[in-house]
Amino acid sequence: MAKEDNQKRLSFSIIIAAYNEEKYLGQCLESLLKQNYPGQFEIIVVDNASTDNTKVIASKYSVRILFEPKPGVAYASNLGAEAAQKEILVFTDADAILPADWLTNINNNFNIHPQAVAVGGGYIFYDASRLINFLVKYPVIFIYHKFLFSHWPALPSVNLSITKEAFQKVNGFNPAVLWGEDIEICQRLAKQGPLIFDRELLVFTSFRRYRGGYINPLLRSAHIIKESLIQLIRYYRARRAAAEFPAQKPIR
Repeated sequence: MAKEDNQKRLSFSIIIAAYNEEKYLGQCLESLLKQNYPGQFEIIVVDNASTDNTKVIASKYSVRILFEPKPGVAYASNLGAEAAQKEILVFTDADAILPADWLTNINNNFNIHPQAVAVGGGYIFYDASRLINFLVKYPVIFIYHKFLFSHWPALPSVNLSITKEAFQKVNGFNPAVLWGEDIEICQRLAKQGPLIFDRELLVFTSFRRYRGGYINPLLRSAHIIKESLIQLIRYYRARRAAAEFPAQKPIR
């Protein structure tokens, strides 16, 4: 998406909730510091009571570091949002790698859709096979964008930007939601204004939850299928019935 010269340059607060992410956080921050966006942005890392060297890794970079003792991504994300000083709150995961034009494209979307309260996109995996990424990028993201988003709008927390005004109006993430906090907040945001899903606004994240640590290809494939089905079922139930779920174990 090309940038127009007359576009307004919004300011962004990038918020990363991190729990025991010493292995991944560095590459995430490196990618954020290589953003080509000419406007203002800040990076906030919220250490969610990590027991490893997450804070030590974060301290090596020019970022703000906060501490949230209450476990849960909603608590950590809300603390980051409360401390944010910019117009747009941008949420991503500590194991994500963000393209250099990520913020530029988010800014473009908000300029194209000035009434939008949230902008987001999909994700693919930097440590998965080409086949898996092909299937995610084309059938899955295409079908979701084309047929499902208009009925059940939701944006993933790894690639989610919200105006600070709208975030405050809906009182942020709900800590009582133990799974799908991004789905739940989007339900409330949709009452404030349009949500925009840009299928070209992709980020890279880890495939570790789906892989499951198996070495045997058959066991690994079975685990991938199982995790994918679980995610789809939970997403459907969360959208249809606001179902409550037990929290998933934090991934390492």
